[in-house]
Amino acid sequence: MNAFVNVGAASFTTTGRSIGGRQQDLCVRRPARASPRAAPVMMANMQEIRNRIESVKNTQKITEAMKLVAAAKVRRAQDAVLRSRPFSESLQKVLGGLLKRLKKEKIYDVPLLQEREVKKVLLCVITGDRGLCGSYNSYMLKKTEQRCAELKAEGIDVCLFCIGGKGYQYFKRRDYEIIKDLRCG
Repeated sequence: MNAFVNVGAASFTTTGRSIGGRQQDLCVRRPARASPRAAPVMMANMQEIRNRIESVKNTQKITEAMKLVAAAKVRRAQDAVLRSRPFSESLQKVLGGLLKRLKKEKIYDVPLLQEREVKKVLLCVITGDRGLCGSYNSYMLKKTEQRCAELKAEGIDVCLFCIGGKGYQYFKRRDYEIIKDLRCG
């Protein structure tokens, strides 16, 4: 019967054998030896830690650069919105005046003002080209599919106008009617 017991830094071996017809218990203490690889393993771990720290620093630099680029794009978009405000305000005035005139004159025979049965609908799907926008693309694709299913259930034909590569690729694989597609970037 052999038993190995580790206590602290040393190990003990207890062996019960029959020697000359007599059972003997031997208790031999062997000193624990340091592995010759202990120091290099520690150094390898230190090197891995240094490499990891360097990698994290590089990732931080890239993230900061991406933040700066995104902030610049947001600023440009805000400026574009502010520049378009006068146009939208004047368009609102023109359309408001047009509606007032149409109400006064009671024109019923204008084709654009007549209600017609809806036979075909064009959905504009806006997605990204590369992703990098969280779950936005998948959400838009899911909602578009739901809306297409609703319209088809009502007997209305649906065609798509895709802005962004992800939406175009997705709906092209699923044989949706795509009238036009544009890339964002």
